[in-house]
Amino acid sequence: MDWLCMNFFFVTLGAICDVIPGAPYWTNNDGFHQIFGLAPRIAFASFLAFICGSFVNAYIMSKMKLSSGGKNFSLRAVVSTIFGESVDQSSFSPWHCGVLFPPKNCLVDALAGDFENRLRDCCIAFDHSFGALCKATREG
Repeated sequence: MDWLCMNFFFVTLGAICDVIPGAPYWTNNDGFHQIFGLAPRIAFASFLAFICGSFVNAYIMSKMKLSSGGKNFSLRAVVSTIFGESVDQSSFSPWHCGVLFPPKNCLVDALAGDFENRLRDCCIAFDHSFGALCKATREG
């Protein structure tokens, strides 16, 4: 919940800074508004995408646990994370930039670029944690 509080804090400060008039010598009010004016939409899209992705992750993990009888945790964790992160990423981009850019381009870019990075990171983390788990069980 800390990230939610900090998100709200940042959006609030950004909105205050956006409303306060600039100094007389400041000439880039439009650019400043373009940056801080997006903060509420980004925060809302991030929160909504997180909730949707977490729900999908938990749902798939639960269904796989029931079907496997509680076995294969490693497979369940990786597969449910892949689906949860896919929903998270594919839902964030249209909510965030759907008004600014054509939704098709935005969605394709998000799915192609960031999903590949998230999948690679998930597999690396799984590899490290699984290796540590095997080592711990051999030593214990």
